[in-house]
Amino acid sequence: MGQVKYAKLQSRELALTATTGASSGVANTLPQIFFKGRSSLLNSFREAARDADETVEGDDCYVLTGNALGMTVRLWIIKTNFLIKQKQQVLGGHLKIPEMSEAKMEEGYKMLGGNSADERKARIEKMRSVASKLKGTMTETYENIKTNQPLTAADFKHEVPAGTMLSDSLF
Repeated sequence: MGQVKYAKLQSRELALTATTGASSGVANTLPQIFFKGRSSLLNSFREAARDADETVEGDDCYVLTGNALGMTVRLWIIKTNFLIKQKQQVLGGHLKIPEMSEAKMEEGYKMLGGNSADERKARIEKMRSVASKLKGTMTETYENIKTNQPLTAADFKHEVPAGTMLSDSLF
């Protein structure tokens, strides 16, 4: 295992995006729905249609299907409280990764870290190539959903463990 290090990222959106791999994708799916950032799945949700209602784990749900970045997305929404009970993404169509200006790519990659501009650009092109070939279905079902829980300032404090290297980026 490599050196453990700590990096404070410049935004919530960047932090969630950066932890996507470590969380098997969960950090960049449902949490982003609740914010109006560029990474929110609902910002790219198009051609939405209501499907037949379904029951998920005893909860009667509305079912919405749409397209997001070339993926089919289904949402099961509990009828009694309108919470998202389940989310499904079907990969395998033509995945549409938004184009970014050179300046935006550079800005994002500098936040995540990286070496030369050429290396960063090559990494992004490799990610686009891999993402366009993904096939499969990802389904997340949410249990024990709690809302409106009280939060304190202590909930947002994180002590950096002794001996942990501080860094400006994750790389």
